[in-house]
Amino acid sequence: MTKIYRQLITCEKELRSTLITKTVISNFTSKTSQYRLRAYRLLSHAEIESYIENIILYKVSIEKVKLQQAKQISNCIACIMAYNKTEFPNISSHLAEISNRNDIIFRTSAIIYTFESQVKRNNGIKEENIIPLLVPLGIDYQSLSQTLLNTMSSFGQNRGSTAHNSSKVQHLINPNDEISMVNQIIQDLQLVDNLVVSIK
Repeated sequence: MTKIYRQLITCEKELRSTLITKTVISNFTSKTSQYRLRAYRLLSHAEIESYIENIILYKVSIEKVKLQQAKQISNCIACIMAYNKTEFPNISSHLAEISNRNDIIFRTSAIIYTFESQVKRNNGIKEENIIPLLVPLGIDYQSLSQTLLNTMSSFGQNRGSTAHNSSKVQHLINPNDEISMVNQIIQDLQLVDNLVVSIK
């Protein structure tokens, strides 16, 4: 279990204890309770999204150090390269014209930078958001939980509805259901945590 995953657990507990009080649970239909529950939904989504991005960037940073120090390309970096669509100029046919801006280290570093930028530009936790980040990292897609992906997609959709709709058209949020969904996602994300750490 990584430090980043433990931070996710801690942040959710703090959000829950701060926003979902006994009053919210006992009278969740009130306007104040619904504002608190919407805040919990939005902030929990942000923490989950941040976790996914940070665990990926953490893994890439480790592999970059290995590349720079040992000049060896790990399986993780090889997977990132295999899935990347970056185009480079063709290698010159004359030795004197070959530049270090076209060697293997330059190309590898450019591809890693492109992948890191893609992770940082991520905007969501739906399946369509995270599969393009996890699979190129070197995770076997068959090891991922479709149940987790479905739950995250549902939660992402809920977050979108909360963030982009007026309070007048908001559906009531049940605190027990909301807490249960968030905790289920966090619990299931331990699989992702373990898969990322195990990538060679």
